[in-house]
Order: sequence, then structure tokens, then C-alpha cells
Amino acid sequence: MTTTTANPRPQPRPSPDGPRASRPAAQARPEPEFLVTFRRLRALVPSGTWPATLPTEARASLDPKPLALGIGERVAALLPEAERPALHLALGLFTRGRPYLLALSADGAMRWSDDGERAVGPASEEHRASATAALLTRALTEMKRQRQPKPQGAG
Repeated sequence: MTTTTANPRPQPRPSPDGPRASRPAAQARPEPEFLVTFRRLRALVPSGTWPATLPTEARASLDPKPLALGIGERVAALLPEAERPALHLALGLFTRGRPYLLALSADGAMRWSDDGERAVGPASEEHRASATAALLTRALTEMKRQRQPKPQGAG
């Protein structure tokens, strides 16, 4: 009889192109636009009022907490009217990103207060299902794209 033990750490999926080498410093992944915008907007609001759940650093953006509902309106009220469209665009980019969708779609996902210190309630099943569907759609699109034959050069 054989037994298996559960691996406590999920392993990265192998790439179809083989193992990924680390990127040279000159080819570092560009910073997401929402981070640049969130940092700029944070400087425009009164000190200490920027929500901790809206990341301004790359590391924090990779491990997001589902946002409390209405955060966009609360932050927009702190900003000059001309900056509100930039906030809403950046929020959309952040909340449609893979890390955020993974956090929102997780079993038992909780929404967090603006200060990031306490859960304010569970994410609705509708929101969790929508996040899961978005992730699955992206995965299927990527699989289809990878399966398409690459065009042969004329020669």
C-alpha cells in the first residue's frame, strides 16, 4: 500500500516552452499602470486617508485583498474631480488583474476594510463566480492562442 502526502506548497505549472529563466535586470517586467496611478493619486489625498487595500507597491499588488464595496466612491470623494476618471480606470485595471481575481474567487473570500485590518464580510457568490469565470475565460483564450500554428516565414 502506498500513501501520498499533500504538497503544502503549490508547484508552478511548467511552461510549454520549458523552464523559465530569470529575467535580466534590463528586461524586468514593467510596472502595472494602476500602481503608477495609485501612487500619483495617493499624493493628492489627505495624509493617511489612502486605503491600505489599494496597493502602491508591486509586492503588495501581487497579494491583494478583496476590496470593500464602494471603495471607488469613497476615494473619489477625496480627489479633485478631474482625477476621478483616472482612479476608476486604475481600479478597473487592478480588479481585473489575475492576482485580484484569484483572491476574489477563493473559497471563503472575504472583503476587507479600507484600512486592510479587518474583514467586513464575505464576497458574494455572484462576485466569486464572476471572478472564476473571468479566470477560466482567460485560461481558455490562452490555451487556444498557444495551440494556433505559428505562421511560417516566406522563403
